[in-house]
Amino acid sequence: MTQYSSHSAENKETTSISTQPYQLATLGQRLLASLIDGFIASIPSLFVMGYVGDLQSLQQGSLNPSLPKIMLYIVSGIFFFILIQGKSLDATGQTIGKKILNIKTVSLNLKKPSLFTLLYKRYLPIYLLTGIPVVGAFIAIFDVCSIFRKDRRCLHDLIANTLVVKMKS
Repeated sequence: MTQYSSHSAENKETTSISTQPYQLATLGQRLLASLIDGFIASIPSLFVMGYVGDLQSLQQGSLNPSLPKIMLYIVSGIFFFILIQGKSLDATGQTIGKKILNIKTVSLNLKKPSLFTLLYKRYLPIYLLTGIPVVGAFIAIFDVCSIFRKDRRCLHDLIANTLVVKMKS
């Protein structure tokens, strides 16, 4: 069993997963959950792109949206993410992909993070940063590659002080 220990600067306590039956989620579980969530997110995004007339440009590989359209895509993406995933995140700390793979996001003290922490610390910063032309691509790569750390925490986990674990059996 992979164990996780956290050291909080606030309370100087060490919490070990060995006292609770949690294991870190595998790389494969996290990847597949992310792909499922990405597929779910792409559906409303395609409808928005169709509505503003960019779907054909996307299909032809010639998409070059204006700044107002980029802002629309960002705002609608956030709106639909909260609409689709918000209730589940608030209730269990899981996206639909995580539910399917039986994993969940927890805080470093192994509790369910607040919806505020999940949305505004874990998801929003990376979502906004990866939207920056050119630089965003490097941030996205760094975020994904940081999963190869020993504690399997991506950049968004480090920002929000979270980790992803397998559900108790």
